Amino acid sequence: MLIRIGVLKPEPYKGIRIMAAFGLHEDIFALIRPHLEDGMKILDFGCGEGAFSQRLIDAGMTVDGCDIDTDQVKAELRRKIKLDLDKDIDPSMFPEKYDMLIAMEILEHLQNPWKYVSDCRELV
Repeated sequence: MLIRIGVLKPEPYKGIRIMAAFGLHEDIFALIRPHLEDGMKILDFGCGEGAFSQRLIDAGMTVDGCDIDTDQVKAELRRKIKLDLDKDIDPSMFPEKYDMLIAMEILEHLQNPWKYVSDCRELV
């Protein structure tokens, strides 16, 4: 007997693969949507191919994305920043402050997530 609850893998966003748990992008976007203002500068850490970044861009945000592999990024980012989050974050790589930082499904992959969070304080 087969019981089907629904699609359990994320559908791509505008052809960009979602590299997160099922429904997470929609849930996070719904949580932050009331706090978004047109033109906000957002930095998306560990952006993967950029599906969530593209969703933010489509909502009127200015988005930079960081990933260890920027060659995979398909979103229309303002800047692609190659960055290994297990190394120190050099604030000079980011010449301006951001209104919001996104770090979706990355903390569990870091050797020292507390150091990462501390480094992020310099960017907002």
